Amino acid sequence: MEKVVVLGTGPAGLTAAIYLARANMNPLVIEGNEPGGQLTLTTEVENFPGFPEGIMGQELMQNMRKQAERFGASFQTGWVTTADLSKRPFTLTINGSDKIQTETLIISTGASAKLLGIPGEKENIGRGVSTCATCDGFFFRGKKVIIVGGGDSAMEEANFLTKFATEVIIVHRRNELRASKIMQDRAQNNPKITWCLNSTPIEVIAEEKGVTGLKVKHNDTLTEEIIETDGIFVAIGHRPNTAFLQGQVKTDETGYIIVTPGTTETNIPGVFACGDVQDHRYRQAITAAGTGCMAALDCERFLEDNALEVWGIEAPKQYHALVEDRIFMGSADDVESMIEHEGVEVVVDLRGDAEQPAFSNPHVQWIQIPLGDNSSANQDVLFKHAIEEVIHAYKHGKKVAIHCNGGRGRTGVVATGTLLTLGLSNSLKEAEEKAKEIRPEITIKPGQREALLTLFPEGNRD
Repeated sequence: MEKVVVLGTGPAGLTAAIYLARANMNPLVIEGNEPGGQLTLTTEVENFPGFPEGIMGQELMQNMRKQAERFGASFQTGWVTTADLSKRPFTLTINGSDKIQTETLIISTGASAKLLGIPGEKENIGRGVSTCATCDGFFFRGKKVIIVGGGDSAMEEANFLTKFATEVIIVHRRNELRASKIMQDRAQNNPKITWCLNSTPIEVIAEEKGVTGLKVKHNDTLTEEIIETDGIFVAIGHRPNTAFLQGQVKTDETGYIIVTPGTTETNIPGVFACGDVQDHRYRQAITAAGTGCMAALDCERFLEDNALEVWGIEAPKQYHALVEDRIFMGSADDVESMIEHEGVEVVVDLRGDAEQPAFSNPHVQWIQIPLGDNSSANQDVLFKHAIEEVIHAYKHGKKVAIHCNGGRGRTGVVATGTLLTLGLSNSLKEAEEKAKEIRPEITIKPGQREALLTLFPEGNRD
């Protein structure tokens, strides 16, 4: 069972993970099919504090992820298909089958911009097609741009873009706008804004350098026209990613999660929301990151007073016996339990930044193998050392525990290598599957698997 699961790897989710990991809460972060969130669709980010020369959106998110991993956050790729939030611990179903239980949950699944779904649109995001005028408007200084949409957001973004662009053309498929009268009046009174109403966008035109035009069909004459432009801003709304919650968490009429003002608390105790999934107004990376920090602190304080044990609910044993009752594996939080309940005498600690713990049994031998965040260039050598220490203790009749922060990646590698070394599995694949069967939390990353292949080339067979 997890202490806390974070859903989403945008600025909000990763900031929450950084704060939780630094508080030794070993968060598990679930990343969906768009790791890094919408910021990875932006080319250069110039308005995130601390980067005077700007930074690429994808690089910013990769840095935030590395920072979270450095402090002990674990990541699992998957999609939450259902969530049972009726009681604690909460139960999440990943990819329709895998079950995860958690004491608390932070929802940072974001809000996806609605797209037109026309040819040339998706492949040119970041090359002239944008869904955020505030983020990307500066890059179109002195250029001609198009806004697609007819609501308040489209009018607001059109007016904003006139600060940079020489001309802003509003394209809308109807003659009437959905925007409020005051927003329409502001746009109509802006001399830089022109109109192309009752016209349906049908294709984004682009060359090697990027977007050059938008093909539209005029609905009254059924004729087609290519409007030349340097950029296209799609402003037809956002869709918060909350469908998987099936109405358990209170939302507004458009699906954005409602939180208690000044906090990230939802209507369900132990469930928190941050980022764009609860913010339909600002939708900026920096505001999302701020609410991610809030969610982590709210979650930490909640657990201080509402740990399941406080309410008389016995948390299930979180560590597992890998070989007989002599080799155990788990997370950093499980070590003392393994010493107390299983009589563990040797602890192989795979964390790179850990200080020697003060165990309840002062005779326990602590062996640190500094694997850190798994980015070490010689991690195959370190994994080999860890496996050798485990085997040495086992063959000398001692009980040994393997652990890292969350007991998933590094622990899984050493467990897999131990099974192969002891001849309890015939192939790397079989050993990994057996280790996962014993401890479902195990998630071996590609780089870690490469280290295993280096150590056990003969084990790479079905």
